[in-house]
Amino acid sequence: MNSLQELLGISHSAVSQNLSILRAHHLVRERRQGRHVFYCLSNPAIAEWLLDGLQFLEGGMAHHEDMKSAMENARRLWMQQGGG
Repeated sequence: MNSLQELLGISHSAVSQNLSILRAHHLVRERRQGRHVFYCLSNPAIAEWLLDGLQFLEGGMAHHEDMKSAMENARRLWMQQGGG
């Protein structure tokens, strides 16, 4: 979770809460290895759908620079982590 916390720039509790929601909806799976927990998408095709969604949202947010910047950052992070 520390890696996600650093990548996303949010608190440990926020990461935990978001992962809990994603697990509850079966969007992510977890694999434990010792004290470490690794997360992956339950259906890797979701990655392409999410990236398409970001592109759609960016079109409508062109005049909101802070939102556009956040979405560009999300896309960059996703691509760095092998999300698409």
